Amino acid sequence: MISEARDTSEIEAQFDPLSYEKGGTFLRMIEAYLGEEAFRAGIQAYMREHQYGNTVAADLWSALEKASGEPVGALAQDWLTKPGYPMVAARVADAARRRLELSQKRFDAHGASQAAGNWTVPVVIRYRLKGESRTRLHRALLKHGREEIELPGKGELLWAYPNVGETGLYRVSLDSETLAKLRTEWPALDELERAGLLNHLWAQVKNGEASVSDFLDLAVAMSADKGRLLLEDMAGYLRRLETIVSDPDRPAFARLVESVFGPHWRRLGWKAKRGETDDAKLVRAAALAAFAAAPSARLAAEAEKKLKLFLDHPESLDPTLAPALLELGARRGPAARFDEYRRRMGEATTPERRDLFQSALAEFRDPVLARKLVELSLTDEIRGQDLWKPLSRVMGNTAVRGEAWKAVQERWAAIKEKTGPKGATYIIEGLASFADSAHLAGIADFFTKPENQVEASERPLAQTLETIELNIRFREAQSKRLSSWLNSAR
Repeated sequence: MISEARDTSEIEAQFDPLSYEKGGTFLRMIEAYLGEEAFRAGIQAYMREHQYGNTVAADLWSALEKASGEPVGALAQDWLTKPGYPMVAARVADAARRRLELSQKRFDAHGASQAAGNWTVPVVIRYRLKGESRTRLHRALLKHGREEIELPGKGELLWAYPNVGETGLYRVSLDSETLAKLRTEWPALDELERAGLLNHLWAQVKNGEASVSDFLDLAVAMSADKGRLLLEDMAGYLRRLETIVSDPDRPAFARLVESVFGPHWRRLGWKAKRGETDDAKLVRAAALAAFAAAPSARLAAEAEKKLKLFLDHPESLDPTLAPALLELGARRGPAARFDEYRRRMGEATTPERRDLFQSALAEFRDPVLARKLVELSLTDEIRGQDLWKPLSRVMGNTAVRGEAWKAVQERWAAIKEKTGPKGATYIIEGLASFADSAHLAGIADFFTKPENQVEASERPLAQTLETIELNIRFREAQSKRLSSWLNSAR
């Protein structure tokens, strides 16, 4: 979608990942729908015809249309000029006749919206029929708000997943019956689809359209998966849920983390095995990152020993584990450890090691240390170009972010001068972790004052305030449901 800019600073602000990724994702979706052969033929024809001249996007769509016979131009008009993207819902309408109902609406992060927005959606469906061990694929073009299609084959339709390879630029919503079947049949999906299935449900949990209990039922069922993509995402989801766990429920939450990641941690251990893949190392790091938020007593004791060894002998630890180990040490360690991390940061001989300790300083749970970090950021110990890193990170620390934000406000003029507009904008973006109305109003009010404003930060500030609103909705919608699920799982 075209967005106007009034000056060069606003042009620069608009060069975010979305500006680049939407076009690439659209092409990936088109390739999956047309098929590799037709897509390649269209690209080759386009290159031959325009290799010595100028071209426009319409020329590419025309070449792909000729090669495939599909309305690529109409698809491009839909996807590259309309804001947002759709939610495609799939429901088994008649299992015996293999009838699948597909419907669409614009996906809304604020939830429960029936916002207008009708796309021509190229859908690639994976499905399984009763009596068949392999899944089948079927392509369909969803042109209207709701359509019913008959899937090829014989026999009863068991389930369908309408985003093969996660190539579609849309969210997926499944009916409760299909979701229940996929709790046991998830291995029939490929690795990307398994991660996508959980991610789509998580998106609906965040916007309030699905219950966190349904999400956790599926997550626990899929936790036996050894794939890196799913497990890295799972660690992120659990860490996000940890921010809305009440203190009485923390033991139950720790048991949840153990049930999901304990088997993987016991399988992988602290040290890499001979011939181990990079994916296995990253799964180990994801597991430790999840445990950093809610470790068992045994793991916490082991981590203390590993941390003491790592501080003097960095080579004793796989580098992928260092961030989570330092975080765990900060969360559970004594206040004196802050000064130890600070000293190690100053002694660091590489930028990577300095950044490790700099980030870990933001993980201590003592509000006094959060204020100390803000003051430290204005000394020569932390460079101006790095200042935003620990300050943005400490805003995500639920135990201390309120005190940290107070200290940042008090020292904002000096912070802004030292880090410059770009660093100050990153700090504004870091405020997006807040999840209460008082801070939402306070942050908005603070940046209405001319002396606190930052050049070209209007858009990032608006996005930050919107994210805080979404965080509030997430907490209000899911905190009680999460507590109920955790208590019922005891």
